[in-house]
Amino acid sequence: GDTVLHNGNWHAMPIALALDSLRLSLHSVATLSTTRVANLVDPDYSGLSRFLASGAEASSGVMMIEYVAHDALASVRAAAQPATLGTATLSRGAELHASFAPQAAALTKQLLDALREVLASELVTAVRAIRLAGMTPDDLAPAAVGPWLADALTALPSDLADRSLREDLEIARGLLTQWGDRQVEHPAEAG
Repeated sequence: GDTVLHNGNWHAMPIALALDSLRLSLHSVATLSTTRVANLVDPDYSGLSRFLASGAEASSGVMMIEYVAHDALASVRAAAQPATLGTATLSRGAELHASFAPQAAALTKQLLDALREVLASELVTAVRAIRLAGMTPDDLAPAAVGPWLADALTALPSDLADRSLREDLEIARGLLTQWGDRQVEHPAEAG
């Protein structure tokens, strides 16, 4: 007849919860990445020069990269907030438990963009540390991440002088996107 009854349409809460959990997990990845950046620029930890500088005593090396990484970490932290905390009853009670899954998806996209910036900062810092330590791609081969670092050593500029690192970060973000598109294959295997 003319009666409309709640019909139990598909509920998106499981997807929203999964995305919230993913973002919280990726926040930990970003936090660990910024910690590795901080360790690499600390001579007491790395045994290399302060901020991985290669010039005079006042050289800044990759000091600004640490700021970029922490700025991006703040964006990761903001996007990691659970969207499912905003559940609501809507449409005069017809939707008893709105999941806000679209917001969870949008926050996940924001977080992934910021995470890419954090990881690009770590990659630029790691490559500079490898160069300052005098290591070669052959030295890296035994490491699980060796093929990726070797690829980054080839792609990133080798100039260690104080300069803008904007181009380095752009290249690193591109590498991360490229590697992600390859679904975690080693660069050497992807051809």
